[in-house]
Amino acid sequence: MSVSPKLTPGRAGSARMSNAWGGKNASRAGADPIHGTPTATIESTPPIVEHVQTSDRTRILAADADGAVSLWDVIKCERVRCFERGVSLADAAKEVNPRVSVPSWFTVDTRSGSIAISLMPSGAFQAEAYAIDLGIAEANDELKVNYGVQCVHMLLRDWKVRRVRAIACENGRAPDSSDDDLDLDSNDFDVNSLTPCGDARVWRLPPRPPSVVCEQPEGEGGAVLMPVGEMVGSAEEQDALPEWIVDVVAERHRVPDSAKASFHLSPHETQPDAPKLSQGRVTAPRVLGVRKVVNYVVQKLGLDANGSRAPEDLVDILCGGEVCDPAMSLATVKEFLWRKGTDVELVYRFKDGVDYGGTGGGDVETA
Repeated sequence: MSVSPKLTPGRAGSARMSNAWGGKNASRAGADPIHGTPTATIESTPPIVEHVQTSDRTRILAADADGAVSLWDVIKCERVRCFERGVSLADAAKEVNPRVSVPSWFTVDTRSGSIAISLMPSGAFQAEAYAIDLGIAEANDELKVNYGVQCVHMLLRDWKVRRVRAIACENGRAPDSSDDDLDLDSNDFDVNSLTPCGDARVWRLPPRPPSVVCEQPEGEGGAVLMPVGEMVGSAEEQDALPEWIVDVVAERHRVPDSAKASFHLSPHETQPDAPKLSQGRVTAPRVLGVRKVVNYVVQKLGLDANGSRAPEDLVDILCGGEVCDPAMSLATVKEFLWRKGTDVELVYRFKDGVDYGGTGGGDVETA
């Protein structure tokens, strides 16, 4: 880091300043320094000069001025990997980018030389996932959680507890026991009763919490910097936070409905006598997994009614001639396999040894 003096020509004392910094009137212009070698050197961290989001939208690849590439976890707020010297940002992206399609729910700015994540109400709620896919084992298979909502709760969960306690004291009452710090491992929490704006407790604040910078309306003082770990739950902090952020923390923000995708299902051309589902257009959340489509086909066709075999052992789902990984979402299938702007065409194919009737019979109606 270097700091240069700001010289203002024409102001009193500017000549003296010029002399002090070795200007043309300096008496010792060009003189050798008293000490030829530094007593100590303070090294700075090379600034980040380039970045790219990973396709899962939870990590960032960054390259610094020395050419070193590192991987940062947006949720953990920390660097999780440093690549070997010589590895380019593009090569690192090829290595770590999973084959998934997730809409971006934040923006990244590295102009300061460090990573700044910005959440805006217009985009913060674009990405979601099934809770069970995020590791919440007790969640039912229909529960979805929003990335932006959960990120806000992670950052301000403790602040909410302190704010509730402060309001109770301001109103002249003792805080309830429910105002105490949350036990994230409590068995009393029922994730399946979660509202769209509720805290699923899926992400936890890292040991070294980040700071939040809240931009104020024009004419109201610029921006406010608040280290998350030092926030006390004051009214001033609440006033500094954007209203929509406070609403998310209070679990009253209107979260947009899940983005949808449409698809059609038909039997594979190599099995013309297979029973057919109706050719009606099926609409489902973009995050719907292929595994759920397999389950849908198996249930609608009445295969393996006693449930002795896993649905994936009975049916394959194909798109564009490629077998879809059951873990893929509809959005991923559309981006990587279908690659068109029209409704996705999915094909189901029975695996060898599966008795599907083979009668060429009538359609099985979709719900």
